[in-house]
Amino acid sequence: MEGRIRRSSTRVSLSSHDIADLRASLSTSLRQSAEWQHSFADYRDQSAEEKRSYTKREYLILFSMCLANLADFLMYSVLAPFFPTLATKMGASPTQVGLVFGCYSLTMFLLSPVFGKLIPVLGAKFIFLAGSFTGGCTCIIFGFLDRLEPGAMFIGFCFATRILEAVGAAASSTGAYAILASTFRHNIATAFGAAEIFCGLGLMIGPPVGGALYQVGGYSLPFIVWGSFCVAIVAVNYFIVPDEKEECKKTASLIELLKIPSVIVTSICVLAGFMGIGFLDPTLADHLSQFNLTSTQVGLMFLVNSGAYAVSAFFWGWLTDKYNIPKVLMIVGNLASVAGYLYVGPSPFFNMDSSLAVVAVSLVLLGLSLAASVLPTFNEMVSSARWYGMEENLGTYGIISGLFSGLFSLGNFLGPTVGSALASNIGFDRTATLFSAMYAVVALILIVFCLWEYRCGGQRRAPPSRQKLANSSIQNGYDNERRPLIS
Repeated sequence: MEGRIRRSSTRVSLSSHDIADLRASLSTSLRQSAEWQHSFADYRDQSAEEKRSYTKREYLILFSMCLANLADFLMYSVLAPFFPTLATKMGASPTQVGLVFGCYSLTMFLLSPVFGKLIPVLGAKFIFLAGSFTGGCTCIIFGFLDRLEPGAMFIGFCFATRILEAVGAAASSTGAYAILASTFRHNIATAFGAAEIFCGLGLMIGPPVGGALYQVGGYSLPFIVWGSFCVAIVAVNYFIVPDEKEECKKTASLIELLKIPSVIVTSICVLAGFMGIGFLDPTLADHLSQFNLTSTQVGLMFLVNSGAYAVSAFFWGWLTDKYNIPKVLMIVGNLASVAGYLYVGPSPFFNMDSSLAVVAVSLVLLGLSLAASVLPTFNEMVSSARWYGMEENLGTYGIISGLFSGLFSLGNFLGPTVGSALASNIGFDRTATLFSAMYAVVALILIVFCLWEYRCGGQRRAPPSRQKLANSSIQNGYDNERRPLIS
């Protein structure tokens, strides 16, 4: 009888011990799962210490990237004031002149993802410097094309040289974005905003200074000056930009990146933003002709728009890094662009006459709003790739840089071509109304997506791979509890 009691009490004791172990093991599994989720937390969850101030070396790198962006956009915009007139005298049709401008952005769109893929193999520094050197040399060559025979030879060399210059620009911009992302991992948007200031500055001063150089020294001088400036910057940047410390030779997958829902939505925002920026280039001057402005006054109206974009770029980047609200700024920027494009016409729905003051205010609003919608996108792509488990290395930065640069170029190609075609058929005011509708759709897509991804204000939705791993961790905990304590 006593033996039975002892055996029974022993079984009860072991059962109590099993229950205690089960609870402890389950608690450990749940805690490990939570820790695993927090270890992959969004960019927003990084500590304030990580977002430290820049070192002197980092300031130099940022300055070198800004100078390279300035040179790229000076060379891109230098043709605008005088090339169309010269090309027409050399036998080029208006369509061919437009294609000479358009092939630049189209080439960048096609090749930027390729260079992004090659960055881990060749190195971001090499691609960046080689691209800048190629762009500078081809810009100088472009300045001597007026010495060719008019007709097919001139037109053919214009296309060939402009395409080679675009190849250099694609490599330079993709390498520069990758270097910025790798150097300023915790302040990407701020660094990107600073670089965009010089992009806007190049677009602002390129045409007027290029036109002045053309008046002083003829066709070749603007290309020689800006091309030499770019080559000189390459020599300086060779010593400033450090070699990559990472030995990563593994390239990231563009298809894997495009499988991320947030990257798809952000890409739509990037494309729409740069389409809106490019749309005004060929159409605004004709729209302003109703006010009988001088060429200088028309140039100032362009300066108002690009100046608002450039001046606000750093602020939007800083705001993104400070409060980590990229999607909020993207939504606000697109909604403000709706208002800007409705009034710059103004839209036929308003039944109001166009006035110079309203157009000027609308151009300022568009400069501010388009900067707000575009500046946070690169940071959003990087943080989304991190959230979905892509490795945080040069390969990932390269493929994101290539995608961003390609979308930027595609927007700059579609905006002027599609926008000018629509404006010539249905008028500037109706075309601007269509662009406002496009931004309304983009804003709606962003709002609906954010409600889905953040669960109407809750925690960000985890990707399927993470949910599967978390569930597997918990299931392994249950399996461990089912094992006998004594085998």
